[in-house]
Amino acid sequence: MSRDINNNQTIESAYTTNIGNDNNHTQMKFSVQKEEELKCWLTHLPHDMRSKFDTWVRVLVKEEIESSHNQVINVMPSCVPRNLELRISNIMSTLFTGDHIKDIGGMHVRVTLIDSCTNEEVKSGPEASGKVEIVVIDAEVEDGRNEFECKLVCHMERKKSVHVNNLPLKLLKGTAVFPTVSFTHNRTWMRISKIRLLARFVDNFDGVHVKDALTEPFLLSDRRNEANKKHPIPSLDDDVWRLYNINKKGTLAESLINAEIKTVGDFIVRLSLDPQCIKEIFGGPKHAKYLKATVEHARKCAAILKYNSPIDQNTEVILNVSGEVLGLYQGGSFLSSHTLSETQKACFPSKH
Repeated sequence: MSRDINNNQTIESAYTTNIGNDNNHTQMKFSVQKEEELKCWLTHLPHDMRSKFDTWVRVLVKEEIESSHNQVINVMPSCVPRNLELRISNIMSTLFTGDHIKDIGGMHVRVTLIDSCTNEEVKSGPEASGKVEIVVIDAEVEDGRNEFECKLVCHMERKKSVHVNNLPLKLLKGTAVFPTVSFTHNRTWMRISKIRLLARFVDNFDGVHVKDALTEPFLLSDRRNEANKKHPIPSLDDDVWRLYNINKKGTLAESLINAEIKTVGDFIVRLSLDPQCIKEIFGGPKHAKYLKATVEHARKCAAILKYNSPIDQNTEVILNVSGEVLGLYQGGSFLSSHTLSETQKACFPSKH
């Protein structure tokens, strides 16, 4: 190193340092004021110590710069891809075609965008206003992703209903709510099916993975099946074909109606008063097993019956569902069967 401390080249050589590698470096110089102070200070520094001082300054400056550089790197946000997922509320366990699709609480179904890492709703960013579609999935297929052949009907207020295969939705602040929508059927009767609803993104977002959402499986049945459904506990006013073994449009139902047996109540009364008539309509002894099942079903009614006596139209005969006479209503008063006179018992028509 030159002893001429007034030489700018000497100062620059002694008190500059390189940042980076040898091929690409930047020189760090002291300010003019600092340089003058160093010149003054070096006049008192022994010559044999100047080389050591030069090395010490270089190391010190380099360490400070590297420390500052590392701090900048540490505060920079990491560029880790976001992992998001859709969630959809579960559907009622059983639906019929024509029923409005509701969740298990009877509310409109909701689709929500969730951050998989924090488990919090995502309410901002392009994903929070993305487009989603709802697809009907056959839950009985092993891979669980086969689309089920069924159309959805969107009921638009003051507009015609719209039939769609997949239901389009748009997220608003990370959430979308089902409109008034139902399943529909066509001319082919639908069997009872186990299905699920799949919510998936239509839009793609670079570097962002969004997981699809699936509801729990639920049953979908054709509404027309409900119209022909047998009631486990029939009521007296039910049509007679609601009883087991009587088809709605079958010859047996037609024969019963022709015999003025139109309701379950009519069936029980006729069974009590004229059991032979019922047996003949059912086809005699060879169909006794079917008749027995029908009678047992009819007697599950939790009610009593009454009908006007053919002997006295002002008297009502009271029966239980087993056909046992409980008494009479005469003049607004109930008369129990064990208190009736022989004349009053004559109001009971004799059984064939």
